[in-house]
Amino acid sequence: MKTNVIRKAGKLALATRIKLLAEKMLQDGSEIYKSLNIDFEPRFFAVFYLLKDYPSLSVTEIAHHIGISQPAVTQILNSMIKKNLVKMIKDKVDTRKKIITISKKGEAMLPQLLPLWKDFEEGVGEIFTRSNINILDVLDKIESAIDEKSIFERVTERVKNRLRQNVKIIKYSPEYKNYFKNLNLEWLNHFFEVEPVDRKILNNPESEVIDTGGMIFFASIDDEIVGTCAMIKTDDTFELSKMAVTESARSKQAGHVLCEAAINFAKDKKVKSIFLSTSPKLAAAVNLYTKFGFIPEEISEKNKKYKRDTFKMVLALES
Repeated sequence: MKTNVIRKAGKLALATRIKLLAEKMLQDGSEIYKSLNIDFEPRFFAVFYLLKDYPSLSVTEIAHHIGISQPAVTQILNSMIKKNLVKMIKDKVDTRKKIITISKKGEAMLPQLLPLWKDFEEGVGEIFTRSNINILDVLDKIESAIDEKSIFERVTERVKNRLRQNVKIIKYSPEYKNYFKNLNLEWLNHFFEVEPVDRKILNNPESEVIDTGGMIFFASIDDEIVGTCAMIKTDDTFELSKMAVTESARSKQAGHVLCEAAINFAKDKKVKSIFLSTSPKLAAAVNLYTKFGFIPEEISEKNKKYKRDTFKMVLALES
């Protein structure tokens, strides 16, 4: 029944299906070693097979060759050392470095293992022949695709795109005035403190932003205002300012959609660049601005707008 459910799930259960298949093959391998009274485990194979061709390797080198973590290699090696299949010795050149080699017992076991591994290879090859596929070629292609872009990246990209579809952008009108102030006060009180220059803009959004040619945007998710930002006209450019997203919505892509709306507004106004002030404390925000192409720029202390630790980032809009 469990197998049917997994097969019905298709691609969604690929990792589970591969894991179950691997566990079944490892279990078969373990039973074969036991049936032949060979004191060896399938999980030792990769390390032992590697040491057969490279007799002296460090834990780091083994982990690199096999492609698993050092703690995982150490765990396998500890079990192999207990069975006296390998030994750990000090490097002759660098005594701080530990070298792993096959022990005399391990070397004595090789004449039994090598022909058995050949039998394993032929047994698996029989499955390839019957199924008319070479799964090693398929695995090579899957591994190359994952090296190019991980499953994490592929899925995360889709999740973010789906969440962005749920964010609606609303332009300023007086009925949203308090959202602009309250969202920013929540954000400022969480990360910094509210400064006079903040209060001046938050208490007077129309005279400080709208009436001078700027715009305030709001992000709405499920008819709830969850974020805001302002584009403040400054000479021949705009300052992207007062970006704030309520804490419960900070993983819902509202900041990304607000930033996109602000940049498109500036492009429509034909300005050459946008700048903003942000803080090294706001790693997620800096990462967001960097993804949109904003570049850090030197600014003197006397030209800083806020008392809080900030730096300037600039986005050029002309090619």
